Order: sequence, then C-alpha cells, then structure tokens
Amino acid sequence: MLALSPPALASLPGAAVTLYIDFDGAPAFERSSHQWASGPAPGDNDPIPAFSIDSDATDFSDAELDAIISIWRYTSEKYSPFEINVTTLEPLNLNDGEAVRIVVGGSASDWYDKDVGGVAFFNAFTGPSDNTGFVFSADSIDSGSTTLSSNDLRFLGETIAHEAGHTFGLEHQSDVDAMNNVVTVYSRGTSTTAPIMGGSSNANGKRGIWLAGTASKDTTDDDIDNPTYAGVQDDLATLTRPGNHIEYRADDWGEYSGSGTLAIDPGTGLGEARGVIERQGDRDGFSFEAVGNIMTITVNNAAEGGMLAPTLNLVGVSGDSPTFTVTTTNTSATLTTSNAVPGHGYVLQVSAKDNAYGSLGQYTVSANVGSFATLLDGKLNVLGYHVDNDLLLSYIPSTDRIVIQDNVLGGQAVQQFPRTAVSEIVVALAGRATDDRISVLGAFSSLPIKVWVSAGDGNDTLQIDGATGNDVLGVDSLGLAHTNATPIWFSGVETVAFSGFDGNDTFNFDWQSEGVRYVVHGDGDDDVVNLAPNAPYGISQLNGAIEVFGGAGADTLNVGSGGLHAVSGLVTFNGGAQGEGNRINLWDGANAFFLDYTITDSSIVRDEPFFFGGVNFSNVGAVFLDATQGPNRVYVSSSTLSSVIVNGNDGNDEVVIGNGSNLASGIGQFTGNGGLGIDKITLDDSQSTHNLPWAVLGDASSDPRTVYLGLRAYDTEGFESVEVRA
Repeated sequence: MLALSPPALASLPGAAVTLYIDFDGAPAFERSSHQWASGPAPGDNDPIPAFSIDSDATDFSDAELDAIISIWRYTSEKYSPFEINVTTLEPLNLNDGEAVRIVVGGSASDWYDKDVGGVAFFNAFTGPSDNTGFVFSADSIDSGSTTLSSNDLRFLGETIAHEAGHTFGLEHQSDVDAMNNVVTVYSRGTSTTAPIMGGSSNANGKRGIWLAGTASKDTTDDDIDNPTYAGVQDDLATLTRPGNHIEYRADDWGEYSGSGTLAIDPGTGLGEARGVIERQGDRDGFSFEAVGNIMTITVNNAAEGGMLAPTLNLVGVSGDSPTFTVTTTNTSATLTTSNAVPGHGYVLQVSAKDNAYGSLGQYTVSANVGSFATLLDGKLNVLGYHVDNDLLLSYIPSTDRIVIQDNVLGGQAVQQFPRTAVSEIVVALAGRATDDRISVLGAFSSLPIKVWVSAGDGNDTLQIDGATGNDVLGVDSLGLAHTNATPIWFSGVETVAFSGFDGNDTFNFDWQSEGVRYVVHGDGDDDVVNLAPNAPYGISQLNGAIEVFGGAGADTLNVGSGGLHAVSGLVTFNGGAQGEGNRINLWDGANAFFLDYTITDSSIVRDEPFFFGGVNFSNVGAVFLDATQGPNRVYVSSSTLSSVIVNGNDGNDEVVIGNGSNLASGIGQFTGNGGLGIDKITLDDSQSTHNLPWAVLGDASSDPRTVYLGLRAYDTEGFESVEVRA
C-alpha cells in the first residue's frame, strides 16, 4: 500500500486556467441550505473522503493510482483544445477566473440525496459561488470490487469534465420536442457521439464531445427534475466567451511544410508524431521523407476520452502527391499508398473529418513510410532511396545477424535481420538515375547467401570486399561475382570494385560484361590477380577497363591463360609499394599466330590479329612473356624494369632489346628462351654515346650464352643468332 498522495499529473503546466482534480479528499467545509436544495442542514461540515476503490480511504493502492492516471487522461482530453491545465497538483488558490476544483470521492448519499454522478455550481468560475464541484466516485464502484472497469473510468473522467463545464458556464445539452419541451435532460447524442454536457458519461462506445445543440437549465439551483428549454448552446463559444478567461490553446503545428516533423527512423521506415486539433478548421502538417514506395500512416484520437474523428491528407513538397486512399472510423484514419517516391519529401496533414463541430482534441500518428530493406519468405529486398545511396551489406557473427545499412539522408539507416531467416538478398535500384554504391563487406563473405544487385541508370558501383585471411574473389565465366562463399549476381553497375583485407588474396576474373569496369585493390600481403585464367582460346572474355592496385605486398598480375585475346580491354596495373617485387605474367602460348609484342617503361602491347587491350603499368619490377607458337617479334625498350623474361616457344622468333639509345641503362636482366625454331636476339645500342665494352661468355654445351654490355647481362639461351648493334 502507498501513502495518500496522488501521482503528480499536469496536462499543460503554465496555462492561465487550472482545473484541479482533487483525489485525496476535501477538508471540512460548511454548506448552507441555500446552496444545495437537497443538501445537509446548515452547519453540516463533514469532510469528503478521498477517492477509493477498496473502501480504504487512508491511502492509495496500486489499482487506485492507476485509476487516477486514467481518469485524469479522460478529463485532460476534454480540455485539451483550451489553455487549461488539468492537474492533480493543488493550485496556490482557487480565485475566480484562475482555478476550479473538482473533488472526487464519497457517495451522493453522504450528503446529496439525488441519484447523480456529480454536482457543481453553474458559472462558479467567474461568479460568486464556490469554485468547487463534486464527483461521487463511490457510486460508480461495484460492491466488493477492488478495480474499476474501463466503463467506470470513462464515467468518472467524463463526469469530472461535465461538472467542470458547469462551473465554466455551461448548461446541460438536452433533447427537446417540437414545442421545445425538454424530453431528455442528458442528451444521448448520435450513434457515434454524445455531448459532454449531456449523457457522455454513460455513452460507452461513443465519443464524448463539446456540442452546439439545444440546452436546458434548472428552475432552481440544482433542480434537475424540472428543467426548462434554454435555447441553443454553443459549448465552444460559451467556454471561450469574453470575460470567461478561457482561450483556445495555441496552434501546435502549422498546415504545411516546415511546421511539424514526422520523426522517421530511416532504418525501419517507422515514425510517430502527436498533436492537438484545437479548434474547428485546424489542420496540422508534418513533413517527412518517404523511405519506400509503400506507406501506411494511421492517426488515432486519444485512447481515453478521445473526441477527434480524424482524417488524413498527403501533399508532395514539390506539389506531386502520390495517389492514396484514406479509410476512417469513429476514432481513427489510415492513409495508404503504393507509389510514393523513396527519399522524396511529403507533408502529412491531420484534421477533423468533414470539419465536424466538436471533433477536436489530441491525436497520435503512427507511420510506416516504407523501408529500404524488407524480409519476406526468406528474400531480403533492399530498395534504397531515390537519392545517391551508399548501401552496405554486412554480417555480425556474434549476434548472427545480417546488417543492411544506407549512409544517406543525413544519417546512417540501419536494419538488422536474423541470418537464419535470409536465403537471398535482392538489391533493386533499377530505374533510378542516382549514383549508387553497394558494398558487400568482408564479414558477409563467409555466408553462402546469394546476392542479386540490379542497379539503376546512374553511375553505380558494386564494392566487394574480402575478409580476414586469404580470400578468393572475382567473377566467374557465367558473370557471377563472388567473395569467398558469397555469390553475387549483378547488372546495371558501371564499376565493380574488389578489395582484399589481409592475407595473400587471389582475384580471378573470367568474364566481364560490356561497359563494366573492374577495379582491384590488394592489401599489405602478396596478392595474385588472374585475368581470364581459364580461357586459352577465348576471345574478349574481359572486354572492359580493368584497374589493379597491388598494395604493399609483392603482387602478381597474370594476364591470359594461353591467349591474350581473351583480355581485350585495357589493363592498368600499379604494383604498389614493393616496386621491384611486383610482376606481370603474360600467357599467350596456346596460339600459333605471327605477332609483334612491345614492352616499354610503362606498357605492354600486342598487335593484331584478334584483340588484346594491352597493359599499362607502374611500380613493376619484372615482366614475363610466354609468346605464341608462331613466329614472333618482341621489342623490349625499358629503362625501369629490373627483369624481362621472354619464352619464344615454337616458330622463328626475334627479340629486339633496346631502341638504339637506352640499352646501357635499360633492363637490369634479360632472360630469354627462343624455344624451337631459328631464333634471333638483337641488342640495339647503336645510337648510344656510351663507351662500354661488349663481351660474350659461356658456350652452347655448358653455360647459357650471355652477352654483356658493360655490367648488364643479357641471357641468350635458346637463340640461334645474336645481333649486336654497338
């Protein structure tokens, strides 16, 4: 059990008018007979007991505290359109025009012998009568009960609002006949509403509202048995009439963009807002950005005592509103649309349906404005936004959850899904002109979950990362990308980028769609990039630009697997920090064509027939060429390479080293094997002004034949003739 202290509740602190709900009982006060025609004898000053459910009025039980909160909510809702603070905190005074007290407790039979739920003086708030009214809570509690039903709570909350209305100058809303005879003192209203100043206390299932309708007044101070017609009473106008000190609450939200904000979590597409329709014609606007195409937005009136029958409208910030439908009930409205534009700005407008009189009060908005990722039957659909997306697909092993993240709209939109519930992921950005980036992060690469990426019309990038350890990444002969265990199908992307993490990573590329650029980033270890490793007789398997950045390790680029024409796009290789430790291997030995090759300081080219896009390189120490089986000419003209190795294979081959002027400062070492055929090596230093000796060492039967120019050695093994142009 708890002390006799009600919870501290206040609906609008600082308001000029206070409605104090007194749950802890009223002290002794004297009530004279002229005040209550049926009241106690003069001098009777018994106190009013505290609100109680269990007949113990000395303290509040948990059930009583919960009931107090609920009753307060009911009454607060009725006065939410006004500058009135409904509170359980006793005000400093009960001055006219400042405060009214409604005492909740006891039974009407204690001192007021009429069967009513409460009593208060008419116009006491600004008149000479006592600013105190009474609600007899004990009469609404079933014998032996220790809790209140929802109907009981409604009865008390509505009755408090009703009695306070009398003190603020309101008569009863009543039903009259054609002759203006009062038929029903407490009007029951319509099928959906009942007047607060009528019978809303007992109108379960109806909205208790302020009404403009026929009123009745008592012939004496409290003689409800003989009411007379009092004309049409406009409750709202009466409450806010000049001199009554009650004003409408200040409008909380404007109608259009820039007023209220629907706080959307971009990760889930869920959001909420709340507000008050203060007066007839009020419309509140909430700005937001759609997350997905499908949106469902619901507005509900106050859960306890709600007066508003709301409706919704949707306006595009740029004037382009989607088609939508709105369904309404007596207490709520739901807006749905399936053609919103993700990332586009909208304004949600909340108002009273049909601008109905008395349809006022508090509301809450619950919105699902789409989601950039949704899971259905194992398929995780990732839609992104209609802006430049930065989508990240990752995995958290510790929680076994797949993470979808989009770093857009001024923040990081994050959604997580149980790994066991996902069988495939579909990233669908097709039809959009935005520049999107989709990244499959390294932790995800351990999952054998197929990823489908369909990009849009912008300049889109698919980033595929490795994980810790030795990774295998690339694109197979069917055009399916992969990172370790994860297969990735893609279309519509302009760039596919692959990155190792650490370890000795291998990148294999067997296919390249037209218009797609591959970018490869190694890491700090020794990585190997294989271009068309399984297509010795293929043509244009790789037909676009390929850029390889080796990183800090000693990296190797393998081009072809017997036919360089499988790689018809230009390859760019920056070996990275190791420099001389980086190597290019060109494999063309499965062909029998007569071809020319040229190796320079920064490029490797091969002439036609068939296609080879060539290799541009930097920070490379060694080049190995396995030439075709036919007669070939290989021109080596480089002053930066530390080593060039040429394997001539069959045919009558010729290797020309130097361009007439750079031989002495050229390659550090040439190793050649002319192979079968009558092969020739030419050392061209004919334009040089260096005075350097030439020497030929070794013989055909033992050591390889080596030609020295100064201190540079040129291995001529397998060549039948050597020409020196000194």
